[in-house]
Amino acid sequence: MPTQLDATAIYLASLLTAIVSNSVLVIFLLRRSERSVITISFSLFLLLIAAWGFPQFFINSTYFSITPEIFEILNKISALGYVFLPSVFLLFSLSFTDHAKLTRSILFWIVVFIPSVIFLFISWTTNLIVVHRVEDAVKMQWGYDPIRGPLFSAFLFWFEVMMAVSIAFLIQRYRAEENLLRKRQVLLVLIAILIPFLFGSVTDGFLPIAGISLFPSAVPLTSITGVLITFAMYRYGLFELNPITILSSIGDGMITLDRFENITHVNKAAEEMLGIHHSELLGKSIDDVPHLLPSRKEQKLDRHIVRALQDGKRYQSENYAVQKGRKKRLPISLTVSPVFSGTNIMGATVIMRDITREKVLERNKDDFISYISHELKTPITSIKVYNQMLGRALAEYEDKQLQRISKKLDHQINRLSSLLNSFLELSRLQSGKIRLTLEAFDIEAVIKNVIDNLQTHANNHKIILEGKLMGKVVADRDKVEEVLINLINNAIKYSPNADRIIVKLSKQGKRAIIGVRDFGVGIPKEYQKKIFTRFFQVHDQAPQKESGMGMGLYIASEIIRQHNGRIWVESSKGRGSTFYFTLPLK
Repeated sequence: MPTQLDATAIYLASLLTAIVSNSVLVIFLLRRSERSVITISFSLFLLLIAAWGFPQFFINSTYFSITPEIFEILNKISALGYVFLPSVFLLFSLSFTDHAKLTRSILFWIVVFIPSVIFLFISWTTNLIVVHRVEDAVKMQWGYDPIRGPLFSAFLFWFEVMMAVSIAFLIQRYRAEENLLRKRQVLLVLIAILIPFLFGSVTDGFLPIAGISLFPSAVPLTSITGVLITFAMYRYGLFELNPITILSSIGDGMITLDRFENITHVNKAAEEMLGIHHSELLGKSIDDVPHLLPSRKEQKLDRHIVRALQDGKRYQSENYAVQKGRKKRLPISLTVSPVFSGTNIMGATVIMRDITREKVLERNKDDFISYISHELKTPITSIKVYNQMLGRALAEYEDKQLQRISKKLDHQINRLSSLLNSFLELSRLQSGKIRLTLEAFDIEAVIKNVIDNLQTHANNHKIILEGKLMGKVVADRDKVEEVLINLINNAIKYSPNADRIIVKLSKQGKRAIIGVRDFGVGIPKEYQKKIFTRFFQVHDQAPQKESGMGMGLYIASEIIRQHNGRIWVESSKGRGSTFYFTLPLK
């Protein structure tokens, strides 16, 4: 059995731990969390425990010589802590369990806080709850234990009922909660509160009424509360993440993940997109949900999540698909965003937007373009033939003006024919009707041939080939030539004041790298990611009046993509651009 000195030292140490841990936690809460009723009420709850424990540190200790006047003042401060503690905790519990609307009622404040005020008044002005005189305190092994008054049982009953109601709300919320993260939060709060409540009620309440005095544990055990809540804030983002119920009503599918890639919440829209009930998803890793990763192509979702959790950046994919049920695949656009708590990454959100309608409209548009292009091809060919016949007839006359008009008309017909060919190429790309004829060939010879053909029209530019490549590429020769012609023509078009174009040839691993460099206007950084999309044009960049439809680079990128290659641009405004693409080597 410990000596009086040992018991006092243990009690003082545990009291001090409770006071310090709760005080530090209050500062931690208010600095890192949102200023909400939840955080403010819980912070006040911890401060009340500290206000209760701090006087006990002196009152119950045999180390300190306390005058009757100081003893009475400390008792009053202590009463302020324990009298308002259950009312404030009920306020916190209602807010934490999404019953905050109850706290907006005047009746709530009357029923909950008026008894606190009454008990405080009784405690301060009488000896009916706790006797204030130091002479009436009983000296125990750990220190002094004040005598309970005749109304202490009534106060204890009210205290226990208020705390029991609060805990009942927490238990009800824990049982009803479907969000795994929120469920863990509620469970930790329950455990943290139940430890000092259950043991403290016995040692500080019921046993003293029965005349049995044990080591008082209510305040010291709240140090465990501080430790558990601090852990909850670090591990589960307690008080950091707002309740996710509001997210259930949004139209886009949303899945939230913790920092370990485990699913913590799935809203209704995401359930409908995947055709799975949220109970089959909660707590699982993304890798364990085949509906989210239906093929190797869709593995980029997992890569996006890993990268978002590592570098804290947002990642997007416009063309993605998830499995809906057993057979249907649903096209979606995907956004993966990290969730921060201060500077720490607490998890990630996956936003899925159903783009089925956009895909249908896009397909209808492509079908329309294909149909119109086919229908216009025949009359344009006829117009060209008739114009050539007219040109030959006009050649017999010496009317130079009519001849110039005929040549301009032929130029515009050629331009219109080129646009139609681009539309047809685009339509075939979109429908997947283009079939590559793969063969092994000398890419250097093909580049030289393209340069020789284009050099005859490039009067102001010298097209130079730099680099050599031993070996052959495996690709569709005609399609590769089409890409080269497009890039070199663009280089000529967008560098009117330069006198050279450089075509670079190199090797990296098992791939050939071809680059086309100009010394022209360049492409602003904000446009470089969009330059390969359909119909996109950088306005006010083209020095010539005649501009295309913004399809050339898109078609080139699709051709390279079908070769399992990569195409990209390196550019800065006013300093020219270099377009690169890769092809597999034999």
